[in-house]
Amino acid sequence: MTASVRALRLTDVPALLTHDSGACPNQAVTFARCARAGDVQKSDWGRLAASLLTPQGRQFWISRAGWSLVGLTTVRPRSGRAAWEIDKLICRPDSDAHLLDLLDRAVASAGAKGAGRLFLRLSTRSPALDAARRHGFVVVTEEARYHGNGSIDAQAPPPPAARRRTHGDDLALFRLYTQSVPQEVRWHTALSPAEWRAAAEPLGRSGGEWVIASDSDSLPAALVRHCHDQSGARVALLTDGTPHNARRAVAFALTCAAGPLDLLLPAHAVSEAAAAEAAGLEPVERFLLLVRPIAQRTRRLSMAEHAADAVGATVR
Repeated sequence: MTASVRALRLTDVPALLTHDSGACPNQAVTFARCARAGDVQKSDWGRLAASLLTPQGRQFWISRAGWSLVGLTTVRPRSGRAAWEIDKLICRPDSDAHLLDLLDRAVASAGAKGAGRLFLRLSTRSPALDAARRHGFVVVTEEARYHGNGSIDAQAPPPPAARRRTHGDDLALFRLYTQSVPQEVRWHTALSPAEWRAAAEPLGRSGGEWVIASDSDSLPAALVRHCHDQSGARVALLTDGTPHNARRAVAFALTCAAGPLDLLLPAHAVSEAAAAEAAGLEPVERFLLLVRPIAQRTRRLSMAEHAADAVGATVR
């Protein structure tokens, strides 16, 4: 890390407000903003500047050249302190060293707060992808954004009954997660119920989580997570992978929006993707979900230090 990247200050607000987002867009994609990847308006910068007074756990790093913004990154916890994500990653295309520096700061900030993993979602065409991989971020899975309208087809089956998620559902939902998600993806994202809860993407005040029970018993067959704003709704699904329950989950997802709907699905959600296309949703964009392990690196360093101390004690 170099001195060119430093913590964001109130004196940086003018550089934020005059930033040309078209020339230097945000590369990081969050679930809540997956339909507007790279789109950072002046009002967003105003809110970001205001959040300096009440950061609520978010960490800021910036690089400037005079009054111009060279790079900026912000990191925040997801749903728990063990999992953080980069929600802003901005850097000039010709500033690879600054980008690596910003990623350094993001990893250090999250690790200092106790994070074991740092998540980053990028477009498959993102110029930041190569630098992220060189920095140690691992591509976990490819994701597709399906777009359509939340209107219900009169000929489609009625949406299933669903109930709000409660804490009592956590263990059964974690079992659903372990049965439905490939082991390699779980290895990089969450290996325990606590890690899985922490890694859940923030939904904000407008969000909700709904459980759809199996036809044969009361156990969860699907989890529908959604958030919405003036531009529409964003939905993520977790199902048991059967075509029947995938169709039921998509049918319920369509009821979560009265207008535009964006459904974010990982590559392994084959049944859900088929159900989405059957419901009239179309794949319009692809992303890569990356994870940077932090705890493993810290443990290895700690073990190496202990081993060195033991060798030194033996020599003495």
